[in-house]
Amino acid sequence: MDDFTAQHRTRGPRLYHKKSRTGCIRCKQRRVKCDENRPSCGSCSKHAVECVYPNVSQSLSAGAGKAASASGHDDGSSVYSAGLRASAGPESVAGSSSILQCNMSSETSPPSHEHRLSPGSSFYTSPNSSYHTPVDEGPDPDIDLPEGQWRRFWELRLLLNHHANMVHPWSQPQDPKIIRMWDFDVPDMALRMAQQHNRSALLYIMFASSALHMWTKSTDSQERSQLMKLQQTYQVMCSKEQRRDIEEMSQGIPHNADYVCLSSLRILVHSLSLVQTLTVDPWEPPIQWLHLGRGAGDVLAMARQLIDPKTNPTIGLFLKSPPDMRDPNELIFCDHSQLDWLLEHPSGPGSMAAQEDRELDDEEVLAAYGKALSYTCSIQRALDRGEPDYAIVRRFGGFAVWVPVEFTRFIEQRRPRALVILAHFMSFWLNYEHIWMIGRAGEWQIRGIHKVLPIDWSFKLDGLFAKFKQPDPPKRKAPADTAPKEKQSKLAKEHNISAREESEIKEAWAMFAEPMDGEKEGAVLTKDVKRAMNALGIRPTKAELKEFLEIMDPDDEGYTLYEPFLAICALEFHKTRAKGGPPEAEVDEAFALFTGSGDMGAPLTLAHLKRVAMTLKQNVDEQLLKDMILEANGGAGVGKGVGRAEFEEVIRKAGGWK
Repeated sequence: MDDFTAQHRTRGPRLYHKKSRTGCIRCKQRRVKCDENRPSCGSCSKHAVECVYPNVSQSLSAGAGKAASASGHDDGSSVYSAGLRASAGPESVAGSSSILQCNMSSETSPPSHEHRLSPGSSFYTSPNSSYHTPVDEGPDPDIDLPEGQWRRFWELRLLLNHHANMVHPWSQPQDPKIIRMWDFDVPDMALRMAQQHNRSALLYIMFASSALHMWTKSTDSQERSQLMKLQQTYQVMCSKEQRRDIEEMSQGIPHNADYVCLSSLRILVHSLSLVQTLTVDPWEPPIQWLHLGRGAGDVLAMARQLIDPKTNPTIGLFLKSPPDMRDPNELIFCDHSQLDWLLEHPSGPGSMAAQEDRELDDEEVLAAYGKALSYTCSIQRALDRGEPDYAIVRRFGGFAVWVPVEFTRFIEQRRPRALVILAHFMSFWLNYEHIWMIGRAGEWQIRGIHKVLPIDWSFKLDGLFAKFKQPDPPKRKAPADTAPKEKQSKLAKEHNISAREESEIKEAWAMFAEPMDGEKEGAVLTKDVKRAMNALGIRPTKAELKEFLEIMDPDDEGYTLYEPFLAICALEFHKTRAKGGPPEAEVDEAFALFTGSGDMGAPLTLAHLKRVAMTLKQNVDEQLLKDMILEANGGAGVGKGVGRAEFEEVIRKAGGWK
């Protein structure tokens, strides 16, 4: 095996596009291929930003350095796939534990671009992390960590953490064979291959994952900085090894196919775990994970032709374990009609804007969206079947494997339909925050998407904000002989509203609030104030909204705090009570929200109620919806639907109007 290994250390091909040597600076920083059009490349033109090219001498010197490395001494340190990349200065990694010292602070809120590596750092960042190194087009550096006691102690800690805290992340019981595979077989394979055959990809990605796991649990800012740097370095060291192994397998050499597949799976899981490190403002999409999913799928497809189940049983055991994700008809070609409304233009099908929107006329674009929607619906069906956590999280990872690469490109281009679909897919992650590799990634991705989504498309995310986990209120024991009573807060008394009304205002506020230092209730962006008020049944006119915002945000800072928002809402509650009910326009608007059109003569049908139920992610029995229609229209028949007057009467009886 050692002789075999020594003969096959050639540099493997990149799995994605060749790197542009003379592209613009912005494309280099984003690690995307530049079409090199001048004076402005296609990517910069599309994003309406300034396009700057490096001078010719810099480009030529960088290209010469790369060429010399490829034709002369090649240490194999280039990173495979477009998703895993390395960029740092020419300094080699040397020294002891002092090289891990920096002043980065602990992250207890969504990751921010304020946390960056110093320009002289020789560690390598994950492109999916909020930690970035400077762009450098110099030769590929040596990225191995220095040998020594410091490194050994860290690796022992990482191995101990992996064995003690990571091998059993699920509360539900699993097949004992699967438990043994991850608990013993895979770590044993990683150590054995590293010791006997100098193959370390699997061991390095185990170290990277363990470091990331410890990072999510640590509260010490200095230790978190060290762990993040270790994670980044081991990840790139892994990719260096993995490129070599994939090259050998692509040449039809089957010896290590089982090992390469397991390494690819661990890399995919690690990239999934890194989604929780992405920044919200500015929003970073999970591009590395989506790209690596396609790469892992290609590796598995290649390996399937080489693996002998008798001699390579480990990966076969994993692929046969639940859930079964081998049938595309169950994943990307299944019914997705319940989410088709996400593709509809927000202005309505009959509007001029919708008629001018020709995106879905392209069959390939429509097919890419359809597959992403199908996969999202397949997860909902898996949840309805009550699949365990480990099966659902595995389906999360499969999204990157099965969804077409065109969809990933649409995310990079920030097309509204792609962003809306991604947000609804991410909403499934919200119920799995207790799993370390998921964390609050779902919430932060939805918040980030909402920030960049065009305002007219943003209503398609309204139902998702209500799913965010709210902090548990302090528990108080009520007297045994009396029922707990709602008490007005000081703020509610000042504005003469009930405790229930204050609770409704606070609930609507929480749907759009974002954390802010020194403010217990956070802050809401001014562009979201109208939507928060709409959630309370308050429909201000443009003139009223302008007046409200001048009161809430007198300094035009772009956000408002909770107390002035409550004060305005309380005044509107008092106005509504004084009038004795809602104005006709408000009833019409509420009816239009259900029917999806402005035609007050058209009835509210069973199809409308199904769409509303799916939008709110409520699994409502169809017979119950039919009974609701019959009750509203006095038993006139399901097909007759519910008229506007009948709708108003039902809402009044239910106490829907303030």
